[in-house]
Amino acid sequence: MTIFAMKESVRSIIKRLFGRGVRRSYGQFGEDTIVQVALRGVIGGTYIDVGAYHPILYSNTYALYCRGWHGFVVDPNHTMSPLYRLLRHRDVFINTAIGCDCRELYHSFSDGAYNTLDTDEAEKRKKMPYLKYLGSREIECKSLADVVKENGIRHIDFLNVDVEGQDLAVLKSHDWSVPPSVIAVEDEIFDPKNPEHSELFRFLSEKGYTMFGFSGLTCVWKKV
Repeated sequence: MTIFAMKESVRSIIKRLFGRGVRRSYGQFGEDTIVQVALRGVIGGTYIDVGAYHPILYSNTYALYCRGWHGFVVDPNHTMSPLYRLLRHRDVFINTAIGCDCRELYHSFSDGAYNTLDTDEAEKRKKMPYLKYLGSREIECKSLADVVKENGIRHIDFLNVDVEGQDLAVLKSHDWSVPPSVIAVEDEIFDPKNPEHSELFRFLSEKGYTMFGFSGLTCVWKKV
């Protein structure tokens, strides 16, 4: 091995140890790395994670939490509350659904990643051989504006929304006098060749956001 190669190897190891030149991803499609770039320079920020599910798995906010951020994680799956207290004690866990009717049926499965408020989708998932249906229960639903007001939130650096097709309803329920700096939201019909076909694209464009990037089903938006 040459002296140059040895120096570069040591340099690379040091960079990895201190997280320089690399970004760790916990998101399902690596979209949280795009979010980190969009929020570069923000120190100790605040997020709201709607449809947060697990504190680490498939999380678009865990990498931020590891950098000293904190925020409010919202999910109808009450079994996740102890995990957040254990693994993300700086966060506030809010057990509710967002953006739907006042009360909704929440369908639970053996793998919590498949839990849903969508009854039609629940029927499809009941037929999956690797899933066991655990039943349903009625849960409370709030607007995002209510969550912001009740928790005294005056500034949002990052809003993450992943709620099984109800993402637009969540955004419409927000009080836009408190605009998030960056938004990540699932958009199943987004097509980069025909973005105007997406109602989510039109809605956020009208709110003064521009698309920063996308990965998988998730689009990342930044306030202009």
